[in-house]
Amino acid sequence: MSNQILALLTIIESIEKIQLYSSLSKDAEDFYHDSKSFDASMIHFINIGEMIGKLSDELKNSYPEVPWRDIKDFRNLVSTTILV
Repeated sequence: MSNQILALLTIIESIEKIQLYSSLSKDAEDFYHDSKSFDASMIHFINIGEMIGKLSDELKNSYPEVPWRDIKDFRNLVSTTILV
């Protein structure tokens, strides 16, 4: 299996986990105060951003509707915020 396929599978797995963890909360405030689910989700956002970096420009250019740069920027925001 190629590294690119592994990266895509990792992105899908992280998205599914974020959906699961956030679905357990009744609203955004409840989610934020559930520190385990919130923190785990933030780690998965970081993971998604990291995996996007492993995707080829050819693949990303094939899907211009995906905001690749915004996702990567969000990863950077989350990672610097968590470390503060």
